[in-house]
Amino acid sequence: MPILISSLPKSQALADAKTAIESHSTAEVVSVHLAEEQGMYSRTFVAALADGSELIVQLKDNEIDLTKVSLALALLGAIVPSMHAAKCEKAHYAYVSSLIPGVIWSVKEDADWNEVLDVDARSRIENLLTKVDELKALPLALCHIDINERNIIVNDGADIVGLIDWEQASLLPFGMNAWCIRYLAVKTHRRVDHISEATLPMAHAFWSSQLHPAVVTAMQVGYILIGVLIEGITPSEMVLSSLVERYDWLEHVFRPLCKV
Repeated sequence: MPILISSLPKSQALADAKTAIESHSTAEVVSVHLAEEQGMYSRTFVAALADGSELIVQLKDNEIDLTKVSLALALLGAIVPSMHAAKCEKAHYAYVSSLIPGVIWSVKEDADWNEVLDVDARSRIENLLTKVDELKALPLALCHIDINERNIIVNDGADIVGLIDWEQASLLPFGMNAWCIRYLAVKTHRRVDHISEATLPMAHAFWSSQLHPAVVTAMQVGYILIGVLIEGITPSEMVLSSLVERYDWLEHVFRPLCKV
């Protein structure tokens, strides 16, 4: 019977990772080690092969829809790592991906959980509900819903060379994931956002074409549904206390850029 990642012994996880690689590649495995960054409900390994290549192995509790990854790869090219299902002994699922050389953009801080929604935050959400019909005017787009510093690979010149973790990508109204630009444009230190004029050029440069008001609404809807009220997860006190300021930032930075 498969074992959940949280209960999988390290030795068995390592054995599963090797099994996955051997089922995927004919090259001899030279070494396998845990990746520095680990995701939720998964165990990630980096493998070096005798032919000089390196692979990423992920053991997961949940199955990945590889059609989404393939679609993202077809649309965006090498910035999306290829991913294939592989064999394993005890984990529920194993996947092998190409390794994109580089380092993650940064490390996002963890937070404690709470479930308080203050009056100001509630009013923003209630106002947003009156605008959701605007999303009908937007085309559906393949949206990576977790664009943050941990999922972006950069090279030595700080150029973006990879975007990883596509398994939760979904077809959503265009722009619903665009609120994630805040992760990159606004620095957070000790759970406090630090906004300055220096952050605006990055936010503005994000838009190279005309911005429609409905896209700003989509960004705000995406922020609430993807960034705050995540299904099955209680929002942290830090996330809730920042809701109004972050929601308003999207409004004040991007709404004035709209051209209709």
